Amino acid sequence: IMHVDSYNQASSSILKPKIHLIQHPHVKFEKTIKVNMDKLDNVIKSKKYNFINIDVQGFELEVFRGAEEILHDIDYIFTEVNRDEVYENCTKVKELDNFLLKYNFIRIETNWAGKTWGDAFYIKVNKSIKSKNKTQIRRILKGKHELNLFYRLVYKMKQFIQT
Repeated sequence: IMHVDSYNQASSSILKPKIHLIQHPHVKFEKTIKVNMDKLDNVIKSKKYNFINIDVQGFELEVFRGAEEILHDIDYIFTEVNRDEVYENCTKVKELDNFLLKYNFIRIETNWAGKTWGDAFYIKVNKSIKSKNKTQIRRILKGKHELNLFYRLVYKMKQFIQT
């Protein structure tokens, strides 16, 4: 079941809205629709992709659980993250960090644009970097100029698409 918002449908979610209702009282969820879902591993068969962008209103961890095969081929992830229950039982950023770490992804950048939600950029690292603490890892990776440019480009593209 998809909870459809009546404003611009950018907030529609599989999960029922919670704090979202308080933060954005002008956005109403007055209808639900039945939707079909499938795992990304069943949908994406090509190994030619190395970047993935996921923004599914708190359901991100479930999407990644259904993408365990393709995560082996992905190098960069840009995804929405939550630090509070914007939607009922939504994935929190620490849960997502822990899950993605199993696939050698480290969150190197987070933009908390919405205070309780934001966008995060993850990069797959090799085992020698993964053994360092997170502060050292971020310092190493943020020092790579092209990665900073890539993050900014992806963030600007998302802003452009949303307008």
